[in-house]
Amino acid sequence: MAMGFVQCGVVRLRSGRGSARCSNGGIWMVAAGYGNAEAYGSEVSKTDSRPLQLEGCDLYLPEEEITSIVHFTPGALVSSQPHLFYGNFLSSLSDFGIAIISTPYDTSFDHLKLGKDVATKYVNAYAALLPRLPNTWVPTFGMGHSLGAKLQVLMNCVPEIRQRFPPRASNVLISYNNFDSAESIPAYENIIDGLRVLESLNPLLDSVGVAMGVDLKSSRFRDINIEQIFDNLRNFTGDVDPPTSVFESMVRNSYAVPDNCVISFATDSIDQSDILEADLRGRHGKRTVRRPLAGTHLTPMMPASDELRDFGLGRDLQNYLQETVQSVRTQYDKEFQDLVVTTVAFLRLMEEDCNRRLLGPGQESSTMER
Repeated sequence: MAMGFVQCGVVRLRSGRGSARCSNGGIWMVAAGYGNAEAYGSEVSKTDSRPLQLEGCDLYLPEEEITSIVHFTPGALVSSQPHLFYGNFLSSLSDFGIAIISTPYDTSFDHLKLGKDVATKYVNAYAALLPRLPNTWVPTFGMGHSLGAKLQVLMNCVPEIRQRFPPRASNVLISYNNFDSAESIPAYENIIDGLRVLESLNPLLDSVGVAMGVDLKSSRFRDINIEQIFDNLRNFTGDVDPPTSVFESMVRNSYAVPDNCVISFATDSIDQSDILEADLRGRHGKRTVRRPLAGTHLTPMMPASDELRDFGLGRDLQNYLQETVQSVRTQYDKEFQDLVVTTVAFLRLMEEDCNRRLLGPGQESSTMER
C-alpha cells in the first residue's frame, strides 16, 4: 500500500511496506479508515472485558472515520493492565474519530529499556494495522500519563528509539513526572489508597451477587489485580536510567517533537509538568501548550458514571447506588470531561495544522504563540 509523509509542506509517497523518515518539523501521514473490527483480519481479537487486541497492544477504534492515530503509554503502577484503568478515557477519545494503540509494559527503573520495549510493541501493532486501513491520510500523535508521559518524551529524545517509528505530529503529556529512585517509591505509594478503592469493589460484588443470585464476574472490576500493581512497585529497584538530571538535559538538547500539550491537575503531588514545560520551551520555544485543569493524578483513570450497569445489579439497587454517589460523581465527571475536551481540542488543532501542510505545499505551518 502507499505510505507517505509531509516534509517542509511537500507530500511524498513511498510504495511498499518499507520505512520512511522525515527530518524535524515533518509530519507523518498514514493511511487510515473506519473502525469496523471485522475488516481488520484474524490477527485482531477482542474479549468481553478487553478492547481489541493487536500484537500485544490494546486497540480502540472509532465507529466512524478515523481522523488521527494516537500511541498511548500508561502510568507506572497500572502499566501492565491499562485497559482496566484507562478504558473510559481512551474509549471517550475514540468517539471523536481517534484510533488509539495502547501499549502495556512491566515497570522498572530502567526507563531507557522501557522506552525501547514500548516502541517495539507499538511499531509491531502499527505495522499490522496499516495494511488493513483504507487510503485516507491522517496524522499520528503520542500521548502518555505519568511515567507514560516521560516515556513518550524519552522515545523522542533517543535517536535509536525514535527512528523505529514515524515521527509524531505532536505529543499530549499528562501528569508528567521524572523522579529519581529515592523519590519514586513514596510518591507512588501516595496513590495506592485510591487504587485500593477499586479493588474493594470485588468482595462487594461477590456478596451482592450471592444475595441476588446474579453472576457479577463479567464486570471489568473483577479483573483488577492489586497484587500485580504491587509487583510493579517492587520492581522499582536500582537507579533510574537515565538519571533525572541527565534526562532533563536530553529533553533540552534532543527532543524531536516541537508541538506539545502539557496537561496537569490542581491536586497532584507527583506532577512535574512545570519542569517539563520549561525544558520543552527551552528546546522549541513557544510551541508548547500548557493546560492546568481541575482534578487529581487519577482523573484520567476515572470509570464511566454509568459503570454500575456492568455489575448486573437490579435497577432499584443501581439507582440507589448511583444517587448515593451522585454529588461526588458530578464533580469527578466534570473534571474527566474537561480532560477529554482539552485533549480532543488540541488534537483537532494539530490535525488542522497537518491538513494545512498537506493541502498547501507552499505554506509552512504558522504555529501560534501560546
